[in-house]
Amino acid sequence: MGGHLPIMLWSSVSLLPKFLPSACLTNSNSAYALASEVATLPLRAVTQSLVTACNAFWGWVYVFTIPYMLNPDAGNLGGKIGFVFGATAMIAVFAGYFLFPETKGLTTSELDYLYAEKVSVRHFPKALRDRRAGGELAHQAEVTQPAEKNVGVVYAEDIS
Repeated sequence: MGGHLPIMLWSSVSLLPKFLPSACLTNSNSAYALASEVATLPLRAVTQSLVTACNAFWGWVYVFTIPYMLNPDAGNLGGKIGFVFGATAMIAVFAGYFLFPETKGLTTSELDYLYAEKVSVRHFPKALRDRRAGGELAHQAEVTQPAEKNVGVVYAEDIS
């Protein structure tokens, strides 16, 4: 590896500016988006706090352990470190598929209903179709509309 060090170093340094924007714009922020979309309304603040704490902890773990994995005197994994991250990513993909529901087109009240009914996340679409077919959503929309407007509150439809 002695003669290849400058080439490897320059390639790593030149690829880093390409990697960081893509990582920051894609998967590194996914935990915050999931926590805000999937959590029920009463648990949203707690979930966001937990995600922030976990993100900080695992960031520290990675920053602390990666030099040891790469160091020739310790782990000496070199390029094989990709297998560690690849395995971790595959576990996260499979866990995410079974743990996170599809929230496209769902309102927060529909998510709260599905969680309250303890519906498995894989069965969210079917349970929601059944609920919509039963007409429960139309009744709920009528109930959640305010009976009268609050005094002192400006509503969008009042602005001309």
